[in-house]
Amino acid sequence: MNKLTNFIRRKYWFIIILIILLLVITNFKYDLRENLEMLNLNPMNSFCESYLGNSSELEKACNELTKKNCSKLSCCVYSENKCVAGDSQNGATYKKK
Repeated sequence: MNKLTNFIRRKYWFIIILIILLLVITNFKYDLRENLEMLNLNPMNSFCESYLGNSSELEKACNELTKKNCSKLSCCVYSENKCVAGDSQNGATYKKK
């Protein structure tokens, strides 16, 4: 027991710093995990979000998609034999007259 007490006395600051570091690292890992969960890492949603506010570019990007991939996205719809910008509620963004 005497050896342990002497060790703790000699390494007092080292032990305190180590404990603080472990607490900081644990908290950092928790914050990182929480922030990663908030990120939208779904490629289908990322596609739509990357064209937010730029419907003409979204239209061009949707035009390049296959029917199968078009149907997986919430910002593109398959209309008149091609994929166009739009959604399932309102249809195509640019409607032909």
